[in-house]
Amino acid sequence: WVRTCVFLLAGFLIIASPYLFFLRSETGSWRLSGKTEGVLLWSQAVGSRNMVAAVDALHSQGDRPPARISPLAFAKRGIMNLHLFDKYILRDLFPSLVLVFVGFGLAAMPLTRPGLFLLSGILPSLALLFFNADARLLLPLSALGVLWSAHGISCVSVRIAEKIGPLRWIRPAVLGAVLFSLLPYTLRPYYRPDENRAYRQAGEWLKEHQKGSLAVMFRKPWVAYYAEATSVALPLGNAETVLEYGRTHGASHLVVDNRVIPNLRPELVHLQTSSCAPMGLDHLKTFQDPPTGTRVLIYRLSDPGAGSPGRTPP
Repeated sequence: WVRTCVFLLAGFLIIASPYLFFLRSETGSWRLSGKTEGVLLWSQAVGSRNMVAAVDALHSQGDRPPARISPLAFAKRGIMNLHLFDKYILRDLFPSLVLVFVGFGLAAMPLTRPGLFLLSGILPSLALLFFNADARLLLPLSALGVLWSAHGISCVSVRIAEKIGPLRWIRPAVLGAVLFSLLPYTLRPYYRPDENRAYRQAGEWLKEHQKGSLAVMFRKPWVAYYAEATSVALPLGNAETVLEYGRTHGASHLVVDNRVIPNLRPELVHLQTSSCAPMGLDHLKTFQDPPTGTRVLIYRLSDPGAGSPGRTPP
């Protein structure tokens, strides 16, 4: 066990060393992740009706994760995350039939050194249940799930073959059924509307029609990504506060939509109507995607006192 652990640690350090040195240069301290503070901040919002809005409020107040948490609060957070894990995350990581065979594989896992080694791989991910259970953070479990599912398929195939037929036909049939269950997930991009189409169109339009340095202010980085622009955070507050923050932080454009803004920045809902825009915001273009109902408006931040409210430039 000692030799195995030493080899694993050495392999991890060799692979992760460039990232670890990068974090060291950026943060000034040794750490395994650049999202430590983010995970701790999100963990304070577990159980909120709107976690993203709660985190935004905590961040705007300058709150930092508490140095100590009471054991009762820690236990409550773990129970809530366990509920969220069962309700949302587990089905995102594993389709239903795959999850069944993951269970079979775990049940049939021998308590030998290789079996215990595979089981130990879930411990770091399960520790997140006491902080912030996010499907993206728990994604490494899917790699272990593939191994457990394969073991489950093999064990079930052997049991079926003992009852009804030769193993050389049973195992491909069971594997084929599992792969067929993945078909809807594989074809989802072809039959499901692209929810980000309007944001992509907005970003590409900005990139093509707006000259100079671009800095897009929006709660999400989608439009800035497609525009190959700098993403500027969207602060809490009314339109005047947003304008002042945008000018201070070098924002050139503001993006408003009907998906993100009503939930996370309700003070800016009136900007969904371009004629309601205050002085200093020039409406450039509106993008609509009928299949998803998404509506995206692009505003340009002008100099204080320039233009007229809601003016659409030619």
